[in-house]
Amino acid sequence: MFDKPYLDVNREERFYCALFFHAILSSKMFRRKLFSRIQDLTGLELDVDAYEVFYEITMLRDYWNDLGDPKAYSAETHSKRFDVVRKILKYFSLDEINIESSEFMQTCNKKLWYPGHWSKGGIKEHKYRE
Repeated sequence: MFDKPYLDVNREERFYCALFFHAILSSKMFRRKLFSRIQDLTGLELDVDAYEVFYEITMLRDYWNDLGDPKAYSAETHSKRFDVVRKILKYFSLDEINIESSEFMQTCNKKLWYPGHWSKGGIKEHKYRE
């Protein structure tokens, strides 16, 4: 299918992550050593028999969609998403942004965009207005 080996066109971090996650899932010995090393580095204690592994996650998108139907507007969903946006802005010290008047955060009918759709230019423009 390709003019060269798939290994040459595959993003290498995906390849290594796939191998790494396979080792975590299939080898208790590997898991034990890895979790022990994580504990040594961070102090975090992980249970080798009770854990979850997520590959290629899009946590914010999945959380955003879980708050309500992404295609249908509801005031309740809008309010929940507004709270999430406020927390994101506060975390990045951008909490002075007025969400209601920031066009890059909303569709033309004032529905909040999923943050993955925000334009970097909109955020930069806001930061340099100060």
